[in-house]
Amino acid sequence: MQTLGSWMPHRDPGTGTDHTEYYISVCNVRNGENYQISKRYSDFHALYLSIYSHLVNGFAKGMQNLFPDNRVTTWFSRESDQLRNSRREYLDGWLREVCLNAVVMINLDARNKIYDFLEVDKRLRIAVYKR
Repeated sequence: MQTLGSWMPHRDPGTGTDHTEYYISVCNVRNGENYQISKRYSDFHALYLSIYSHLVNGFAKGMQNLFPDNRVTTWFSRESDQLRNSRREYLDGWLREVCLNAVVMINLDARNKIYDFLEVDKRLRIAVYKR
């Protein structure tokens, strides 16, 4: 299970461009480990695009929490705290719904992409290596 708890504006040191990182608290049910990762909106969007076909199959009647594809809003206006908070809430609802859908998670391709996004296997490998 995961929760998308907060966001923080960041400046890329290489390019000097500003972006927002969303912080996800993850509880790995495989080993009980809790950890936090950060992802940009573009990371969420890439995940969405990569599992879209699985979402269509897993949510035959449609999702309750739609993916917040409002990049155009951001392009035409500076990101405000209100936009960031709203986007965080939508991303949290969407990701929770995806992770709790048995049809999506039973699909090996979709599950692997979600686990990669949440860095589940990376964390598991680190935990095994430390032992």
